[in-house]
Amino acid sequence: MEVQVFMANGLYLGYSDYLPNPYTRITCVARAVAGKWRRAEDFSADLPPFGKVFAVSLSWLQLNQPVAITAVLNPRTSLDENKDQFIVDQAKPLRQVVDFRKRGMEAARAALLEKGVVRVAPRSSELIAAISDTQCAVVTLTEHPVSGRLVAPSGAIKLFKLNPEVFSGDKFDDQFLEIPGVTVGEFQEEIHWQMDQDLLDTVLKRLKKVDEVGPSKTERERIISVLNRASALAQEQPEWDSLNEWLESYSARAQDHLNSAKEVALALSELAPVRDELELIRARAVVELRSDLEPVVRAEIENDLSELYDKWDTVEQEVEKEKTKLGEALNEYEDVSKTLTTFRRQLFTEVAELNGALGDIREPDCESSQGLVERLKESLGSSGALIQPVNQTLPPWARVDQLTMGQPIDFKTFTERLSVDARRTGLNIEDLSALDIALRSGALTILPQAAAEIVVPAYANSAAGGEFVRQPLGPAILSLDDLWTEPVRGALTAFARSWNAAIKNSERFYLVWLDGLQRTPMDVWLPSLIGVLASQHRPKNLLVAASLDAPLLDRDRFFPNLDKVAVPLDPSLKGLRPASFLTGHNKTAHQNTVLTTDQSPEIDGADLLDYLDDVQVEKDSATSLEAGMFRAACHYAEGNTSAADILMRIAVLRDNGRSWLKSLFEN
Repeated sequence: MEVQVFMANGLYLGYSDYLPNPYTRITCVARAVAGKWRRAEDFSADLPPFGKVFAVSLSWLQLNQPVAITAVLNPRTSLDENKDQFIVDQAKPLRQVVDFRKRGMEAARAALLEKGVVRVAPRSSELIAAISDTQCAVVTLTEHPVSGRLVAPSGAIKLFKLNPEVFSGDKFDDQFLEIPGVTVGEFQEEIHWQMDQDLLDTVLKRLKKVDEVGPSKTERERIISVLNRASALAQEQPEWDSLNEWLESYSARAQDHLNSAKEVALALSELAPVRDELELIRARAVVELRSDLEPVVRAEIENDLSELYDKWDTVEQEVEKEKTKLGEALNEYEDVSKTLTTFRRQLFTEVAELNGALGDIREPDCESSQGLVERLKESLGSSGALIQPVNQTLPPWARVDQLTMGQPIDFKTFTERLSVDARRTGLNIEDLSALDIALRSGALTILPQAAAEIVVPAYANSAAGGEFVRQPLGPAILSLDDLWTEPVRGALTAFARSWNAAIKNSERFYLVWLDGLQRTPMDVWLPSLIGVLASQHRPKNLLVAASLDAPLLDRDRFFPNLDKVAVPLDPSLKGLRPASFLTGHNKTAHQNTVLTTDQSPEIDGADLLDYLDDVQVEKDSATSLEAGMFRAACHYAEGNTSAADILMRIAVLRDNGRSWLKSLFEN
């Protein structure tokens, strides 16, 4: 009995004698031995008295469906020795194992995804594909609506460890069947299977990126459309059966012919006599063509251009006269421009002092003070908007200056200025460029506290005339409304005033620094802010940066997905030149500049879609965030350098920022 119990506790393969009602009897035909099934004619010695096992309840089992079972002693055998001595303990349906080990992964993909199979193990929709001696894929098959064959879906395919001993065992209905818990081992990795047309599209896209003469997006779509149409017709029309086989075989035959011709030509060209003869023929052809065609072509060109030469001389004389006039006009313009610049600077200085004096009035809201301001505005006419008394109750870092004295510049000049500032201060130009792209993309840009103290003022000098507002954050920020009005006083915050200023003046950028995210319960208000910044109501010329450092106010109230919806950056401060930050007290300090907003870059829609496809495969980032980054990077694109190339260049900086943010939250 001890031997029987040991053997009965093994794994058996059997079939149901009749449909469960809900009980049935299982006739065992094989036993699992060392990772494979071994058939036997009679298991009555292992499972007395008839080599069968009674199943008390096995309602899911069907006729002719193989099942793997383990058995235990029947507690009621003492009543009748002619009854089954064992009952089913555990039962599991079996899946077919197909051998692709010699053909490899691509053969398995083409066979299961493109062609399909006619049948699998009875009552099973899954199949195990052995890719190598150590690895297998488990795929779920569905019926193809046209061919009726069972095919695997495209997308993620999971790979598991394989025990190849199953192939040295017996087959059942000409199929290898798995040993549950033995054939398929632990999970190893996940791969992606794609249809031929999707793989072709990927190949053509990548070819376009590295080969200037590669097919365009329209040509790629047409190639894929023709292949899809041919494949569909070959499957739908019975009279296309011969063409279906031809489509599969002709490609290989044609490729062989093309390769053969190319190989023959290359082999012949390497022979010295042939190479020398070809060179002589080419040289003689060049000499003959030149001697025959050169006199004719020269005469025709001179005849056609004789009148143009006369006109050219006349035009050159007129151009010289106009150049002289243009030089005089440019000199006059430079003199006037210098005068206007000096006058503008002096005017802004005087108006700023006047606004400060008006803001110092003891009772600025009284009727006499308001009347004085209105009379000044009326006397200045269209320039009356310059009169804006400074609210002395606000701290200097929270005031929005509408009268910045920075010099307006275009984007090309801005990049040159940014590069000069980077060299002067010792900052990395790639860090400043990444900061610029992130801010102008509309995303919330997050910096370490120490880095923000350096790079935010440096960036403001180049982009916003040195002006930015700094809004300190604290535990009182519990909702998005608290970021707009101060919870205690009810006054507008620096963020709100910058927002309103950006709406009033869309010709320049306004920079806001949210100082100290760590001092707030981030999870209750920060998601709302990110949503508002991504909405259409947000002023496009409002740039928002935030600083973050340890320790957090409450380690349970952070925003775990912040790196996916914002742009964290960790600029390097290793090469700083501290003395360069004192130039603000020097008469030779650089004049601050203001980047104008009236510059829209050209955006290649196809490149944008390709970039978003690549990003979705590699990173789990928000599509709207990456689209904004692409639009901002288009300003840097020139020549053979695309916006995608710019973003690839700063990808390492973005990865460093994500690592810094995750480390801060985890530690």
